[in-house]
Amino acid sequence: MRSLLHYDPADDLGGLETPILALFGGKDTQVTPTQNESVLASLCENDRMNCEIKTFENANHLFQAANTGFITEYAMLPKEFVNGFLVSISEWVLALN
Repeated sequence: MRSLLHYDPADDLGGLETPILALFGGKDTQVTPTQNESVLASLCENDRMNCEIKTFENANHLFQAANTGFITEYAMLPKEFVNGFLVSISEWVLALN
């Protein structure tokens, strides 16, 4: 756990030549978009990387439609992805060709 707290993904992502798709849940309390989305966008812009970033406003960390986004809610939610999640991934993959 300590290594995760000190890990900076920018060290591994910076300068990648492969396209990146980053998806965030707007109600994610573990990987919050407010702390991560702008940092990734800046990295992609500064390194002129091919990045697509999308936030699903009502999604939690598991991309379920959520009320609060808290972990305690996970088990009570339907076991399905928020609308548009799988479509976004599929369209991104298909656009690579």
